[in-house]
Amino acid sequence: MGVSPPDEVARDSIGWDVSNWSTCFTYWSEHTRLCLPGARALEIGAQRGGGLSLWMATQGMDVTCSGIKMHTEEMAAVHARHGVSDRVTFESIDALDIPYRDEFDVVAFKSVLGNIGQRDRVDLQRKAVAQMHGALRPGGELWFAENLAATRLHAALRTRFGAGIRDWRYVKLAELDGLFCEFIQFHYTTVGFLAPLGHREWQRRLLGTVDRAVMTLVPPACRYIALGIATK
Repeated sequence: MGVSPPDEVARDSIGWDVSNWSTCFTYWSEHTRLCLPGARALEIGAQRGGGLSLWMATQGMDVTCSGIKMHTEEMAAVHARHGVSDRVTFESIDALDIPYRDEFDVVAFKSVLGNIGQRDRVDLQRKAVAQMHGALRPGGELWFAENLAATRLHAALRTRFGAGIRDWRYVKLAELDGLFCEFIQFHYTTVGFLAPLGHREWQRRLLGTVDRAVMTLVPPACRYIALGIATK
C-alpha cells in the first residue's frame, strides 16, 4: 500500500478542527532534533480515529498507542487503511501511572491535561507531565498539543457545548513554564481562535483559514491551542 496523502493522514489523526490542530505535525517535524524513522514513540490518551499514532507511524516511528478508554478496533482499522498497522501496538496505560522509565524517544499527547485536571486538579496535570518525563529516555522529546483556557468567549462556549460541561481544567498559557519545568529545554507556539465557533467541520475548516490569516493580530493568551516540544 502506498503512502497516504498528508491531508488524509491529518484528517484521520485529528478529526476535529483539523486546520488548527494539525499544525502540530508541521511544528514537531520542523523542530525535533530526533531521527524519526525507527524511533520508539508512546501516544498518551488515545481514544478513537487514527490518533497521533497514525501520523507518527507514517513518519516511520514504532508507536505504542495507549489510553484508558480506547476504541481499539476502530483505531486499528484506520491504521490498516493507511498501511501502518505493523508499526503500531496498543496498550492500556493511565497517564498518571505510566509503567515505563527511560524507554521512549518520543512521548506525545493531544487534549489530555484538561480531562486529567477535572475539578481544578492542577496537581494531577503536573503529575501526568512528570510521568511522561519519566517514560522518556535522556534526550527524548515530549510532543504536546493541548487546549488552553483562551478567552471568556471560549470558556462560555465550552461550558455550554464542550468539555467544560465535564469540569475540564483548561491550562492557562502562563502555567506552561511550570508544567514543563523538569525538562532541559522547552519551546512552543499557540494557534487557533475562531474555529471552535463552527458547529460542523467544514465551518471549522473555513474559520481555521481565517485564523491563519489573522493570527498575528490575536494575542497568544487568547488562542486556544498550545503545541510544542519539551526535551528531557
